[in-house]
Amino acid sequence: MKSESLARGIVRMLRWGVLAFVVLYITAFIIASLKRMSYPYELEWIEGGFLLITQRVLGGKPIYTPPSLNHIPFIYPPLYYYLTAAVARVVGVKFLALRLVSFTSALLTLLLIMHWVYREGRSAFAALSAAGFFAGTYRLSGTWFDVGRVDSLFLFLLMGGMYLLTMTTSVTGGILAGICFFLAAMTKQTALPVLLPVLAYLFIRGVWRREKRIWATELTFALPLVLSVLWLNWRTKGWFWYYTVTIPGGFPVFPHALWRFWKDDVFPYVSLAFVATLLFLWLTWARARWNTLAWYGIFFASVFLNTWLVRSHRGSYLNDLMPFHAMLALGLGLWVAQVSHWWGRGDVWKEGPIALIVFLQLLALLYNPTLIVPDARHVAAGDQIVAKLASIEGDVLVPFHPYLAVRAGKRPHMHIAAAYDVLRSDPDGWGQRLREETRNILREQRFAAVVLDQPLFWLMDETTEGLLKVYYEGPLPLISHPDAFRPMTGLRLRPGRLYIRKEHSQ
Repeated sequence: MKSESLARGIVRMLRWGVLAFVVLYITAFIIASLKRMSYPYELEWIEGGFLLITQRVLGGKPIYTPPSLNHIPFIYPPLYYYLTAAVARVVGVKFLALRLVSFTSALLTLLLIMHWVYREGRSAFAALSAAGFFAGTYRLSGTWFDVGRVDSLFLFLLMGGMYLLTMTTSVTGGILAGICFFLAAMTKQTALPVLLPVLAYLFIRGVWRREKRIWATELTFALPLVLSVLWLNWRTKGWFWYYTVTIPGGFPVFPHALWRFWKDDVFPYVSLAFVATLLFLWLTWARARWNTLAWYGIFFASVFLNTWLVRSHRGSYLNDLMPFHAMLALGLGLWVAQVSHWWGRGDVWKEGPIALIVFLQLLALLYNPTLIVPDARHVAAGDQIVAKLASIEGDVLVPFHPYLAVRAGKRPHMHIAAAYDVLRSDPDGWGQRLREETRNILREQRFAAVVLDQPLFWLMDETTEGLLKVYYEGPLPLISHPDAFRPMTGLRLRPGRLYIRKEHSQ
């Protein structure tokens, strides 16, 4: 009796520990996001490029145009830009508009996962464990939940469509699921390889069982998608396809990075949730729940394999793990609910290992949230840079952070990350043209100043570098503090090198 009483006390402590982690991670995510929301500069070094495209949409200018130093779009479909532009009409053209969309999407995804697990497993502890795990991956995904990029909106739409298909049997639910899938694909095209196995299974099931809701899902996904792609491609004279399909299709895959995914992304932090997800699928098979096994098995395998492949591409960052983390949160919660019901509640010797596994998994996600919120020195450094750029007569080329030039009252221009996508995928075509254009603007000294984050940027080679040295004076320091104004996530690049036009070279 004493041993059982002691065990119950330990299990109670573990469960309270799990709940403490859940509260900690959800609270940290919300508070950190709210503090970061109004930060007037980039949280991530490409975020400013998205802000300029939102501004471009509000100005009625096209997104997809031939690559030039004036404008190069990113490789994503347009839904996120349209949505952030709508929000910007209310709150203004600033990062707040982008981050509101991302933060709201991430928060809704968290609530969706929690509700999904509870409705499927009828276990509040399992639902909270899943929500706590997903919130705890905020840091593992590069603190991307609230960054002004497409990923959080894409994830919410993807998970929303899967939830509707899992939890509803009506035609209306099928239509809404198809719409969610279509919107996810129009936010980030990686939805397509994730959804294709799921939709193929639905097609087979629709033929076999003749379920109207499945046909409703297939049609409301495929028909709007095909029509939208055809219309956008016609409207942009083929540039939509070039940026969203041709360019990403040319990104190289590095086989050695396939192991890096396991070494860096899985084993150190989420291995227990990964095993729990596999156990959920195995227990589902053991109980002969074939429909559930097929549905979750195909979805989980598709998300896992696509994440593994994407993480092997050069340029992939931690944000690409967000669908994988959401899948693991769902798998962990469903496993906890499943074994709790299967073993029965009240047996301390069976509840103990479950609570211990969840506790250890959440413990592995522990991080310091104070390190991801910009402080006053970042704002001061940003204000100093903008003031310096504004004091220069003429336009300024800031290829890593073009929004800074706009904030200083200068004309907008392309973002180097978008140019790099063109260069690495199409080096002999538009990539070479961009490099020639760069050389010409340096020879002609079209910009009064050039601001770089590092000695070379990706459109430069030895010839281009030589032209910069001939026609511009520098580099001159732009920021005195060694760490101020570095982004909170992604490449920690900052505009630290200023080159001033040599007047005698004109």
